[in-house]
Amino acid sequence: MRYILRKINRKKAVSLMVSYVLLVAIVLTVSIGVFVFLKLISNIEPITDCKDGTSLILESIECEGRMNLLLRNNGRFSVEGVIVTVGNNSSNTPIYLLMPDSSGGYRQGHYLFPSKLKPGEVAYANFTNNWINQTSDNFLPGKIWFDFIETIKIQPYITSRGEIVPCSASAIEQDIQECRISS
Repeated sequence: MRYILRKINRKKAVSLMVSYVLLVAIVLTVSIGVFVFLKLISNIEPITDCKDGTSLILESIECEGRMNLLLRNNGRFSVEGVIVTVGNNSSNTPIYLLMPDSSGGYRQGHYLFPSKLKPGEVAYANFTNNWINQTSDNFLPGKIWFDFIETIKIQPYITSRGEIVPCSASAIEQDIQECRISS
């Protein structure tokens, strides 16, 4: 009997290496299960377009060597900025207006409002002829492709996860009479 008890005391149920492998496997299985569960209940999808009811209108435009746009948010949701393109007629490709950014460079066509433009609010977007550029490949300011602007397209945008999301259904195009941008 004593011999049997000694033999039982010397045996281990699981070796030390196998116990570590089992512990790591259990931890990985539980963490994957928690990740999948949280992903299912969070339902996070990137925003691909603005909500219906997002809209801006162009209240007025001033053109005398510079362009000042008065924009009103007549939609139901806030917008963070606008993308502005201009052209001198419908046959030419529209060009983006360039805006200086905080890093000393230029943003192509993206005018960011100082704060979100809430429904019913009005904001000015000011551009000078130094911020109008010939092509989308050339980011040097001061290149003016034409003297008169005859068409303008304004498209509001929001941001999602740091990316600009243009409101494709809310873009407005308007013909302009006698808008001279070169002084």
